[in-house]
Amino acid sequence: MAGGTNKPPAGVAPRQNPLLADTERANEALVRGFCAAWSAMDPDGIVSHLEDDCAYQIYEGGPVKRGKAEIHATLVDFMKRWRSIEFRVFRLAALGSFVLHERCEIYTGRDGHPDWEFNVTGLLWIPKGRIRRWRDDSLPGARQIFST
Repeated sequence: MAGGTNKPPAGVAPRQNPLLADTERANEALVRGFCAAWSAMDPDGIVSHLEDDCAYQIYEGGPVKRGKAEIHATLVDFMKRWRSIEFRVFRLAALGSFVLHERCEIYTGRDGHPDWEFNVTGLLWIPKGRIRRWRDDSLPGARQIFST
């Protein structure tokens, strides 16, 4: 190989690049665990998937929360409102250190009535085994229900 390296060239499929394949599998599993922690309403579990300096943009044009402590406090306060949260992942794809997924979020209020249901895409950057950047955006034309 060029340059005396045994590394595969750019553009090869993960099956030809074992490190890439392992990284993508690990990142997919991390994001599935992250979404499961949301469905368990477990702020500690959620932030365990994050790097200490993670930045989270809650929605397009929304505020950015920075660092595990701020994100954890935001989650604890937010989750007080709900009896249950369900994250349903429809599609998930890893490409190197990025994971993109489409999901439906269903929030059930303390009275047992589903208050919010909406579809989003999440883009997560996972450079070293934990989420460093997390951004959620709505899907064009997708079902979005907000009641109070």
